[in-house]
Amino acid sequence: MKKIHVIPIFVALTIVISILPQAAYAASVVGTVTVPGAPFALGFNPSNNDIYTANQGSNTVSVISNTTVVGNVAVSPGPNAIAFNPSNNYTYVSSQGVLNKVSVISGTTVVGNVTVGVGPYELAFNPSNNDIYVTNSGDGTVSVISGTTLVGTITVGNNPRGLAFNPSNNDMYVANNIDGTVSVISGTTVVNTVNVGSSPRAVAFNPSNNNMYVANYGTTTVSVISNQNVHTVRNVGTSPVALVFNPSNNDMYVANEGSNTVTLISGTKTVGTVTVGILPRAIAFNPSTNNIYVANENSNTVSVISGTSLIDTVTVGSGPHALAFNPSNNDIYVANYNNGMGVLNTVSLIAG
Repeated sequence: MKKIHVIPIFVALTIVISILPQAAYAASVVGTVTVPGAPFALGFNPSNNDIYTANQGSNTVSVISNTTVVGNVAVSPGPNAIAFNPSNNYTYVSSQGVLNKVSVISGTTVVGNVTVGVGPYELAFNPSNNDIYVTNSGDGTVSVISGTTLVGTITVGNNPRGLAFNPSNNDMYVANNIDGTVSVISGTTVVNTVNVGSSPRAVAFNPSNNNMYVANYGTTTVSVISNQNVHTVRNVGTSPVALVFNPSNNDMYVANEGSNTVTLISGTKTVGTVTVGILPRAIAFNPSTNNIYVANENSNTVSVISGTSLIDTVTVGSGPHALAFNPSNNDIYVANYNNGMGVLNTVSLIAG
């Protein structure tokens, strides 16, 4: 009887498959939305899954559902910052024009206009009292808004800019750009003033250690505030301007506008530096990919960082200035400010 020999071809097949190269990571622009004039800031509204854009060139706020503009809302001159209040599902938009207003928007309708201090600069939500806090860069105050009513005006340092909430103590931290200080606000009372580096611009909370990180634009440092103590992280890039926390590795990422880099800080130590495009202005985290996205305003690109590696560079519109993540479609939205030029500008959507 003849023997039949079975050739184990599956072994060879397995070897061939195992040595095939893996597909390279690629992020791409999956949509471009035209808005009316110089989009400067972005915000996400989880109550309707829409993105809101503050358009400085037309004094409007565009409401974008996926890739479709579903409304253009007229607001006060010079809209520059956006925050969402989950307690009432309102979107708050500050305007730096002569009126010094914060417009309160429900869906696509303005339901209130609140007069605040001079030169409103940035907004943040305080979940401990459901109020919106507004830094007023022109008169050294912070306005507190409950619903559509001004309920407090707090004197802080000179030229307040960025602010962030600390859920470990329910305080709001305000970076005073000219003073080189951070004001700590509990409710409507300043409870502490902390000395940091020169020209603090941005503040971010690190939930892995309950510390506040402050980007000192006038130096190459980041200040880390832990209770009453301040630690200085040196040798970050030049002119640190924006911060974002990455919960996948517990690192703080710092966009350095002057050196075209992003620095990674673990605790109080730098653990990496990534070269990005020209004039990185905004930085955001995408939880669907665990990647960091950086808007490079003068190279018209967005850099994508995984850990300590630059893994992609995506070409977008002219002058990308702000970023926002939309968890309903896992896309990053990019406001292409076009340096304030032009009648119509765009918002790019990046997938991956």
